[in-house]
Amino acid sequence: MSSITDDAKQIINSAPAHGPLQPAAYAAALPASAAALGRVLGERRIVDAAENFQAADKAAIAAQKKFAKLGRRAAYSGFLAAALGGFLLYLPADSAEWQRTTAGLAQLFFLVVSLLAAFALFLSKPYRTWRTQRGIAEALRLQIFAHMMSGQPQPEDPNGSFLLPLQLECFRRHLLHDQREFFARRGPQHYRTVLLWKGIGVLAIALILAAALPEILKLYQFGLLPEKLRSLIESIPLKQKGYPLLGLIGGSLQGLLAALTVISPAERNAHMYKIMRERLDGYTGNELDGVRALAAAGDREAVARFASKVGADLARESSEWQILQAVLSEKIGIHLAHQHKVAPSL
Repeated sequence: MSSITDDAKQIINSAPAHGPLQPAAYAAALPASAAALGRVLGERRIVDAAENFQAADKAAIAAQKKFAKLGRRAAYSGFLAAALGGFLLYLPADSAEWQRTTAGLAQLFFLVVSLLAAFALFLSKPYRTWRTQRGIAEALRLQIFAHMMSGQPQPEDPNGSFLLPLQLECFRRHLLHDQREFFARRGPQHYRTVLLWKGIGVLAIALILAAALPEILKLYQFGLLPEKLRSLIESIPLKQKGYPLLGLIGGSLQGLLAALTVISPAERNAHMYKIMRERLDGYTGNELDGVRALAAAGDREAVARFASKVGADLARESSEWQILQAVLSEKIGIHLAHQHKVAPSL
């Protein structure tokens, strides 16, 4: 049995990286000994689901990029406009006219850019498209693998008994392993983004507190401010109108940070992706080895239970996508629990 498993692993590990998501190209690259898997991947239900997945995936990626681009443009432009407004207030009364004119035009430019970007977001609604298409794509991804795992050997298949180990290894590499690698790669990236945002938040709070120093200094006359702190505040070489500028920049940074956290799901994903990676790690050790032995022995029900557990965890990764999948299930045909005995909940 170990020989069957090793042969299946070698065949699937040598196959193209895109897997069943491009079934025709994948089947064509398989050797003759894996012809049964190639036949399963050529079934119309898998080909159609893969085509729909590619379309939904491309639409989701394009909409996500558009949403992030327009959202960041609106956020950064709004921040720069506010910062320039503070710079105009800080300019001395006898400053050159060209300085005020240039700063004023730049502020107007960034305000217009911010408003146009926000208006474009409202009209095109890329966020809605992104969420909808991503929900469809992730549902179809699971559907493709459910169809692949439900494929049965046929009398005309050479090495038909070899199909189940191949199905398991294909599922392992292209769904379990690929998704685990995605979470392992993207989770730390999101975490670093969250750390950066926290740094910006600390800076914003510090600037806002600095803007309040003149008011804090007034506490000295009531005996509520230590002498050393009073001396420290008075030693700061900042003009009186510089303090409102610090407050304006600090408040603008807070607004920028709030906009960025809405645009990007980094804070939520940093935590969730770590949980998902650890959960998928649990399937790749002794449990997978045990299921491999059962697959080599032809135990389809045991393999189906394993695939169903993995699929259920992946389906729960995002409650937002889950809701969308439930709403759109009739349209895209996601009734896997009732359609396929070998993958009741994948």
